[in-house]
Amino acid sequence: MPNLGNKTFNCEKELTLSIIGGKWKMLILWHLGKEGTKRFGELKSLIPGITQRMLVNQLRELEDHLIIHREVYPVVPPKVEYSLTEHGKSLIPILDVMYEWGKDYIENVLDKETEAEDPSAFLFQITTCSYSGRNNQDAHIKGGMIVLAFNDRLAGIPFFSVHTL
Repeated sequence: MPNLGNKTFNCEKELTLSIIGGKWKMLILWHLGKEGTKRFGELKSLIPGITQRMLVNQLRELEDHLIIHREVYPVVPPKVEYSLTEHGKSLIPILDVMYEWGKDYIENVLDKETEAEDPSAFLFQITTCSYSGRNNQDAHIKGGMIVLAFNDRLAGIPFFSVHTL
């Protein structure tokens, strides 16, 4: 059985989910993998809803597991940058497959549920999103929830976000 620190896992799947699972880690990995090295403030602004404390904790865990590298520069004010290690870079194809799965799920499950359950639900185009600098958004409204699908204008990164109305 695999061990990590003082914890023993029943299988490799449990170990993997322990390292990269959770609400925020995949988003952190996505941005570092697709956009490259980022400073703390940049990551914070790219991940709406994450608190400073949670971002610090998630970054520390990823660093402890050798998924990301933290580079501290000896300057005033302090400068710290985060990037993926080789182990972290090996997750990029997995993130790509997860994105494609999510895109397919929205198109083939959520859209079909919307059509079948709520004929008043609709799809509309949003041209800009001021808080994120993203454009070309498709918004699906269904049962009090909005699912946004868009490409990052600067990096060309597809992104999904779900919000309650």
